[in-house]
Amino acid sequence: KLRDQKQLDFEELSAYLSAVSAERDRLAAVISGRAGSSGMGLTAYLRDKVDSLTGRDDDRSRVERMKKLDSKIKELDEAVTTAHETSDAFSDETLREQEIFQYAKKAEMKEMLGNLADGQIEMYKASMEEWERIIPIIQRIRVDV
Repeated sequence: KLRDQKQLDFEELSAYLSAVSAERDRLAAVISGRAGSSGMGLTAYLRDKVDSLTGRDDDRSRVERMKKLDSKIKELDEAVTTAHETSDAFSDETLREQEIFQYAKKAEMKEMLGNLADGQIEMYKASMEEWERIIPIIQRIRVDV
């Protein structure tokens, strides 16, 4: 469970990093004049409209937002790297635990099969002794016809 949770954390951080990077790229395109409102998501479109209504649609606020996004991307890059390393460590630990379990299972199975074989040997020895005791008795029985 814990390994799966660490993997989910990594995937969610990666998705969030992609979204922040896309927003930063969109802002860079708007600032350089390469993109308008085409190709934007609903959130970005609404943010631009709210900014223009409040008078914050100048390039300075976009540059500030880009700087914030750049620092956020840097933090997220580090977080994604850490989450990936943690996820890998948990995967490695899970594999080690699986190897230990398989080794213990193999040893236990070997012991159980050895005990089964010993029990069968004892049973057949007891059967042979019983037949050796009974055969002379059976040979002494006379049947008159």
